[in-house]
Amino acid sequence: MKTYLYDGTFTGFMTLIYWTFKDKVRPTKIFKQADFHGDLFSETVKIETDGELADKVIKSAKAKLSTRVFRKAYYSFLSEFPGIELAIFDYLYLGFADRVNLKKNWTDSSVLKVKKVARKVSRERHRFKGLLRFRELDQGILYGPYKPDYNISGLLAPHFAARLASEQWIIHDLGRKMAVIYNGKSWLEISDDLLPRLELSEQEADYQEIWQEFFRSIAIDERYNPELQANFIPYKYREFLLEFENQDRRL
Repeated sequence: MKTYLYDGTFTGFMTLIYWTFKDKVRPTKIFKQADFHGDLFSETVKIETDGELADKVIKSAKAKLSTRVFRKAYYSFLSEFPGIELAIFDYLYLGFADRVNLKKNWTDSSVLKVKKVARKVSRERHRFKGLLRFRELDQGILYGPYKPDYNISGLLAPHFAARLASEQWIIHDLGRKMAVIYNGKSWLEISDDLLPRLELSEQEADYQEIWQEFFRSIAIDERYNPELQANFIPYKYREFLLEFENQDRRL
């Protein structure tokens, strides 16, 4: 019985995949080092993150299994679901070792779990492409706070880098205390401890008032249907939506 530990990053996890595949060992358990509290009945193996080895796994997975299969493994990792690492290990192992067509495999429990979880992450990524709201900070920087269920900031960054290519912006995951910063050329994920003091611009209050007034003006009272509205914009996403500020978010 072997318990494998890694640093919690995807690069670290891919390094773990490299060594376990190379040694032909299936981990009994996989933990992030920060979440591990000891195990008397299992040998512990600590993996040192290695970018080159991780790249080998990623390139091999894309080449031999397809980019789509790799993307499902990556998205499911970003879910941060407890135990998802073992499911991803089995998912990739099945693909590499048995060369099973994973696309059509709906019977293996690990394959099924990875596909379902990846779909949840993809849906949330798609939702926040439309639901993320930016405020203007002083110095003209755009600031988008939110609290996603999954660790999707890195998935949103390419979308907003293309959509707001000439702007400088910050996407702030308040739940994970992480942020993506974009300087008009490239983006980078950082801990929010590194963010400077954030102050809204003097014009921001006016922008928000105009947006809220527009939102009210297009509403049709006779068609007001809060249940239908909740289907399109669930309550949990409304905390940072400007159009719902100063309103009962459950109405």
